This record gives sequence, structure tokens and C-alpha cells, in this order.
Amino acid sequence: MVLQFRGRENAHKDLGIAMMQKIIKDLETMAIVDMPPKLVGRAVGMTMSPLPAAKRKRKFAKIEEEYVEDDDSDEDEDDSENEGDEPVTSGENGHAG
Repeated sequence: MVLQFRGRENAHKDLGIAMMQKIIKDLETMAIVDMPPKLVGRAVGMTMSPLPAAKRKRKFAKIEEEYVEDDDSDEDEDDSENEGDEPVTSGENGHAG
């Protein structure tokens, strides 16, 4: 995992290290840390490996429902308004004018 700092974020690298520590704590039942968080230039990086399947214990609930991305409702409304109308033609050659 790599956490990249940009601009003013460089002033708060301690928060980045703290976030990596929180990730380690949250995933302690699912993975082990191969390389602890290390500050390298403008990034904090660490490496984790998954535990064997038999030793894993889910700490957070698994999402049961499928994620469905919301479509823009404006597009659907425009399509439904023109359903009963006849197509608009603009002359023999297809150009308006």
C-alpha cells in the first residue's frame, strides 16, 4: 500500500503514518505486515500479505447486496419524453435550413 502526499499534505505526514497504523490494526485478522510503514520522499509505503484462508477472521461485515451505480436521472427523463413522438426530420438532405 502506498499513500502519496501532494502539496500541503506534506506538512501532515504524521497523519499518513497514523492512517497506515489504523489500516494495520483493522486488517490484523486478515493479513500480516511484511514491511512496516516507511516514509520515502513524498509517500508512505508498506507491504502486507494475506493470512492463510484457515486463519482469517472477518472483522467487518461482508456486503451482501450488489453495488449498483446510480445513473443520471436527467438522461432517463429526456428519453421518456420523446418515446411517443415521431422523429424530427429536417429536409431531404438531412440538414436544417
